[in-house]
Formats: sequence, C-alpha cells, structure tokens
Amino acid sequence: MSKEIKIGILTIVGLGLLIWGYNFLKGENIFKSQTTYYVKYDNIQNLEVSSPVYINGYQVGNVQTIEIDPANLQNIIVGLEVDPKVKLPQNTVAQLYSDGVMGDMAIRLEYTGVCDADCITNGSFLKAEKLSFINSFFRPNELDEYMIALKQGVGGVLDTVNNLMSSEEYKDSELGKVTMNIKNTISNLESATNHLNTMIMMNSKAMNQMISNLNEITGGIATNQESLNKTIQNIESITSQVAGSALDSTISSTNKTIANLGETSEQITLSLSRFDQTTEKLNSILDNIKEGNGTMGRLIKNDSLYSELNSTMRNLDLLLQDFRLNPKRYVNVSVFGKKQKEYTLPEDDPASQQGSSDRN
Repeated sequence: MSKEIKIGILTIVGLGLLIWGYNFLKGENIFKSQTTYYVKYDNIQNLEVSSPVYINGYQVGNVQTIEIDPANLQNIIVGLEVDPKVKLPQNTVAQLYSDGVMGDMAIRLEYTGVCDADCITNGSFLKAEKLSFINSFFRPNELDEYMIALKQGVGGVLDTVNNLMSSEEYKDSELGKVTMNIKNTISNLESATNHLNTMIMMNSKAMNQMISNLNEITGGIATNQESLNKTIQNIESITSQVAGSALDSTISSTNKTIANLGETSEQITLSLSRFDQTTEKLNSILDNIKEGNGTMGRLIKNDSLYSELNSTMRNLDLLLQDFRLNPKRYVNVSVFGKKQKEYTLPEDDPASQQGSSDRN
C-alpha cells in the first residue's frame, strides 16, 4: 500500500472521528438510530439545539432541529430525537420549561398510562405546552400542596404568636411593652394622618386657588413667549457686543489701578501707623507735663518756681536799669591815683523801692 493511500485513509478516519465527536458532544450518536418527533411552539424562549429531553428527570434524547414553520411564520417547529426504546402514548405532552436558574431551557415529556399498540409513530407531532418559571420546578398540583402546607404551618405559627401575645406574662415582659409602644405609635400615626387629611380637605379651596394662579402665571408666560424670546435675544446681542469690545484692556487697566490703590493703601496704612506712634509719644509727653514731671511740668504745676522766676527777671531788670543810671556804683576808674568819690545812693533808687515793696 502506497504512502498516499495511507494518508488518505487516515484523513478520512480523522474526519469521521471529528464528525462523530462533534455530534457526540451535541448529544447525538450517528451510529445509533433515533426516533424523531416534532413539536410546534409559538415561542421557544431561547431553546437551543442539543438541549436535553427528559422523562421523569432521565434524559432520553435532545433537540435536533429548530426551524420556523413555513405555513405560519409565527410558530417554531422543534425536532426531537428520542431513544427508540422509548414508546410514547398518544397523550404525551412536550413541556418547554426552564432547566435551572441560569435560564437554560429543556423539554419534558409528560404522559399517563403505558403504550402497547397505539403509540406515536416516528415523525409525528406532539402536543406542546409551556411552563412558567415557578411551575418548571414543580409537578402538577405539587405547588398547590406546598402552598396548602405552608398556609397551615403559617396559620399554626400565627395562632401560637396570638396566644402568646394575649397572655399576661407577655404583656408584663419587655417585649410586650415594646409591642404596646409600637401599637400606640401606629395609632398616633393613624390619628396624625387623619388630621392631615382633614387639614388638606379644609385648605383644598386655597390650594385650588394657588394652582389656578400658577396656571395663570404659566399661561401668561406662554402668551408672552415671543416677547421673552426677543428679550433674551437682546440680552445675547448686548453680551456679544460687550464680549467683542475692548473689555480685556479695560479689565487689565482696572486691575492695574486696583494694584496701585493697594500699594497706596499700604503706604497710607504705614503713615497712619507712624502717626499713631507720634500721637502716643505726644500723649506721653503731655501726660508727663500734666503730672508735673520734667522742667516744663514743674514750671506749669509749681507756682513757687514761677514766682521765683518772675522775681529773678524783675531783679535782673532793676539791675540793668541801675547799672545804666549809676555806672559809678559798679565801676571805679582812677586815672592819676585820685581817690574815687564815694557813691551816694540816690533818693529815687529803684532797688530801694523794690526792696521796700518786697518787705511790705
């Protein structure tokens, strides 16, 4: 056997295994005959090819094909491949349901009785039925049984709770007091709600009037819409003109002026600070003078110093006057050794008059 023939055989075998593996993963077995049934649904709810087909939870086949009914485009025809060992009676129903919380769909075959001779033949259509999400997890009447049992259990619990809450021990307990407070709170809320309803009814006329006024206002706005639009257009025109003008240079000049004003205000603040310091020093000097400290203060506060100074000035004036009138009294000049005449005190000596006045 040549090499090319061997490669061809291996290629054919490989393709066959690939096809078989692909169909096997889809749930099909090409080496095993299957019975085909068809079901017609108006909505398959995301049912996919190779979705499982169950009988009492046991998988007996899968979905083979999904096509649109050419006779009625509103219907979907689903082809089911079922194990040929499974014989379906005439009352078989293909139920489409949700197989889990993730939304996977599957088909369940439900029937009653056993098929002996009158079985559904290959290629026949089955009756279709769709189950809701809740009914997908329960058998027929099973949900009703659960609800009845739940109702009975809840009723028993409520009876027990009512008996417990009506007992004196519960009323005296902390939980009973809390329950009573909650009950009173609810009663107060109900009373407040009733009062609020009464207030609303009493003020309904005023509220209606207010709503009417609002309607009139909105109606006036709607009537004057054209005028408002013109006003808005005028404002936009003004703002565009302002934006197109030399506003930047004006703002820049204004900023510079503000900066200069800031510097001037700093200088004024510094000058005011210095003036305050000078004023404080001047006030200190005036306070010292007022208290009699220093020469000026003693001169102002001490009367004796003023009197002595006045007397000194008066005496100095008299001395100069006497020196002018009687120079020989103070200066003796002898040219040839001649003896100087004795000084004779004048009768109208101002100093003598001053002395007498001082003595008086």
